[in-house]
Amino acid sequence: MEPDTLKEKTFFSVIWMVIKVGWSSIATLAIFAILARILDPHAFGIYALATVFSEVTKIIAAGGLSDAIVREKTVDDDLADTVFWANLAFGTSAGLILVLLSAPYAAAIGQPEVTPVLRCLGLLIPLSSLGSIHMARKLRDFGHKVVTLRVIASTLLGGGAAIVSAYNGMGVWSLVIQAGLSNILTVAFAWQSYRWRPRFRFSWFRLRAVLGFSMSAMITQVLWVLIVRVQDIFIGRALGAAAVGNYRLAWRMMELIGQAIAQPMGSVALITFSHLQDNQRRFEAAYRRMAGLASLLTFPLIFGYGLLSTEIIRMLFGSKWGDSGMPAHVLALLAIPFTLNYFSGPAIAAKGASKATLLVAIVQVTLTAGLSFLAAPFGLVVVAGAYVARSYLVMPLQQYMLHKHTGIHFLKSVGVVWPPLVASLCMVGVLAVTRPLLHEWFTTNTAFVIVSVVLGAAVYSAGLLLFGRAVLVSHAGALSPMLAPLKNWWRVT
Repeated sequence: MEPDTLKEKTFFSVIWMVIKVGWSSIATLAIFAILARILDPHAFGIYALATVFSEVTKIIAAGGLSDAIVREKTVDDDLADTVFWANLAFGTSAGLILVLLSAPYAAAIGQPEVTPVLRCLGLLIPLSSLGSIHMARKLRDFGHKVVTLRVIASTLLGGGAAIVSAYNGMGVWSLVIQAGLSNILTVAFAWQSYRWRPRFRFSWFRLRAVLGFSMSAMITQVLWVLIVRVQDIFIGRALGAAAVGNYRLAWRMMELIGQAIAQPMGSVALITFSHLQDNQRRFEAAYRRMAGLASLLTFPLIFGYGLLSTEIIRMLFGSKWGDSGMPAHVLALLAIPFTLNYFSGPAIAAKGASKATLLVAIVQVTLTAGLSFLAAPFGLVVVAGAYVARSYLVMPLQQYMLHKHTGIHFLKSVGVVWPPLVASLCMVGVLAVTRPLLHEWFTTNTAFVIVSVVLGAAVYSAGLLLFGRAVLVSHAGALSPMLAPLKNWWRVT
């Protein structure tokens, strides 16, 4: 693909993903806030404990095959047919296994209410397998417009159904209904957007050709889920389902920030890096550009959320979620590894070094599980601190692997992220000093949060202009050629 064409397609794909996550973040936050005011932490905790197992099983069912399709330089119908049927077989088998193991899993974590929820989620896994290859082929062509439309539809219908169900006293089952409708809509949009019908043919030879990458990618994805979610198991056993719900809410706000800022670029990173894997100069430039642009917003939002988390959570979700505030203070310290992780993994994978990503993930899961086991009896704040400590302990290894397999030195990454980091720390310092005074002047949570956000944005902007003017000019110069065809963006698919 020509350089200008790739830049344009990457840019427009990011635009569509910005629209998607902008809608998704606002709509999801609104729906989540409504559900959080209706449901209690216990219901969210039961659902979270169920999804730990179901998410892992769903990834195993996919087998990393959709990622293999995205990474392949050319995909013909023979390969697509083979991967589709393999994916469906994996999904059906995994769903059955999940249903059979639901009761033993619930008993192991000491939460028997998880069993029926997990069985229903298990039935959705074969359904989701029907659309993953269609969507992977669409995304190979930068078809992020379809993904955006699907998310808008599924958010409206799934979220609306969940709210109605929750108001009618269905508790945790309202969340299950939301997941079910989202899966159905995902498959429908995938088949409608990519007009390909798999034929009844299968080639072991073609499957083996992609299994090396796909299985490694699948294992890595499982480990990345466990890095975040394995804590729920230890919290559930030591502190109960309600504590899991409170911890998930603290994490949920962090995830929304990531989805709104880093995910639009992270979602196209593997595709873009794969196209550039043979051009080292452009590969490194793309990595620095994505990491730098993401850090401009993720750093101030994460640090700001951490400082104001108690007031924000009480304002949005109600006083019954007050126990989520303190863990959120601690989790905000993850801003640096949280942002860089969105791009280092795809960069390494695009170079075909999936074993390196796998090694880093194994180390992270092992440390997360061990530290969480030790921390859980001491409360959510200590669990959050253990997770932050693990992230910084592993970051040198992750950056070493990035340099070894992609040639990107850590100092090059630091060069584009340090200005927003310094500006964010200046913002935190000003807000911390003025916090008592603002609380005295503005007695309601809403007023305090609004004024703090305005003040923080002003301080951050000033700091960025002071410390990062050269970086801002560089980003503007790189983006300006891609803005010219913006008037035709609706036709880009």
